[in-house]
Amino acid sequence: MRILYLVHQFYPMCYTGTEKFVLNIAKGAQKAGNTVRVVTYGFYPEEFYDQQFKDNILYKTFAYSGVEVTCFCLLREPVHLHGALSFPENPETEAFADMILDAYSPDLIHSGHIMRVGSFIKRARERNIPYIMTLTDFWMFCHKGIMVTDKGEICEGSDTCRNCAQCAGFTSGQKLERHSEAEEVMKSAAMVLSPSQFLADMYNKEFPGLGVQVRFQGMNFSHLIRKQKRYANDDTEPLVFAFMGTLSPHKGAHLVIEAMNALPDLDIRMLVYGSAAEINAAWLEELKQKADDRCEFRGTYNEKEVGQVLEGIDVVIIPSMWYENYPLVLHEAFASFIPVVGTALGGMAEKIKDGVNGCTFPVGDSAALADIMRNMAANREQINRFQDTLRRFMIPTVEQEVYGYWERYKEILQRRGNHYADTGME
Repeated sequence: MRILYLVHQFYPMCYTGTEKFVLNIAKGAQKAGNTVRVVTYGFYPEEFYDQQFKDNILYKTFAYSGVEVTCFCLLREPVHLHGALSFPENPETEAFADMILDAYSPDLIHSGHIMRVGSFIKRARERNIPYIMTLTDFWMFCHKGIMVTDKGEICEGSDTCRNCAQCAGFTSGQKLERHSEAEEVMKSAAMVLSPSQFLADMYNKEFPGLGVQVRFQGMNFSHLIRKQKRYANDDTEPLVFAFMGTLSPHKGAHLVIEAMNALPDLDIRMLVYGSAAEINAAWLEELKQKADDRCEFRGTYNEKEVGQVLEGIDVVIIPSMWYENYPLVLHEAFASFIPVVGTALGGMAEKIKDGVNGCTFPVGDSAALADIMRNMAANREQINRFQDTLRRFMIPTVEQEVYGYWERYKEILQRRGNHYADTGME
């Protein structure tokens, strides 16, 4: 089978949860004997690309972790590059999609995120190529993707764009047109899947009759280390907390610094892992200025280092100020028997059971977070109970996830009478 994977950004420049999901699925499908390719958008310098299509598109095809990747960019980017589903004002993107589809001839397309690559879905629909969509955020009905208004308030849903007046970026007419196009794109898909029940419920509420199914993402356990340390209330070593993720306001990194500052005399440490986009550079510098010497900003780490990183952490904090759907770091921590303190919101609330395998606190409440941290530092033996619960927490492997998707690929192609349905991951 020939499978084309679409994603809004990809390795080696971008490597968060959605990118890792696409890489895992593509590698698994390729390992099973299928031909795969990833098409993505890039933000590399012009000299990175080695080919040009028409006047406005640069692209390059290369291998990453054994997977063939075609990365392209627009020299003249449209105003709504990050928010529009397709680019009617840039017909070159559709012509470029045609060229790739002609050359590759995929039997099926699997989208991990169609931001910036929506023209491929548009052309696939016109060519009657079946496609499957895995939803990883709210971008199909929120052009910002995070369901947070320009005022920093959490949005409960667009209500067919009636609530979108709170956010700039598109006119009311454009928002309605985008919403209608998104519904058409999803309802034309052979299958729409979500990694969390919460995200599926949000989409099914927003688009009645869509029928989003839940498919949990798998974990690569090869680089993880199961925590063996046991805790006692009279331990003298500082308790190590950590924030691990994108350094941006909606991810809530500032809350862990505020919580630390509210506990000036407590012998604890805070490790901050992650990087910030250029737009958040000034915010990050201000954050560093507010942090005391118990906080360490350690930058990024790669997948092979995740086990070593987590081994030096006692508690992971995910203080997100948006509806997290299926945060990878939460599952990496749980798989390593490390409890998580997280916002009682969205998909995280499905996984973190307060007082059972971790703790939750109200969104944006750094004082409540500080109270939890103080309690955990004073009553460390509760971490042992959390660990015992996590040892019974079941997380699917990447192999199980890949096999589940393969079953869906076969189902789609069988409905179309495609002979490739009887080959592959048997």
